[in-house]
Amino acid sequence: MFYSAAAYARDIKEGIRAGAQAYLVKPVNPNELKLAVSQLISSARENAFEARRAEIAAVLEELAIRQMEIAGRLEKAKQKRLRAEEKVLRDKAQIAFLRAGGTRGDFAREWPSVLVEVVRGASMVTTAGG
Repeated sequence: MFYSAAAYARDIKEGIRAGAQAYLVKPVNPNELKLAVSQLISSARENAFEARRAEIAAVLEELAIRQMEIAGRLEKAKQKRLRAEEKVLRDKAQIAFLRAGGTRGDFAREWPSVLVEVVRGASMVTTAGG
């Protein structure tokens, strides 16, 4: 707040440009001073409230972005886990197939159909049991 005897328009403009939120010219009426001070206090409260609201909105936006990123990472991890489980299953099946006297070539040809049967059988058991 500026409180000055300089009452020219350019003086007031310079005061406002310098950062004053109110410019009172001497002599000031006490009621005018009270009004200016109460407006500045009210304005400060509103500005603080709006700043807090903007801060909360920014935090919520950041949390939403992070939640989407985490969901994406979780989905990738699930897919990676499924591929790892399938690889373990394939390796175990191949070892059992080779121990039983089969060849790698026969296993490679048979594995896709066996996998489909195992997966279908597992989903049927899950569906019937669930």
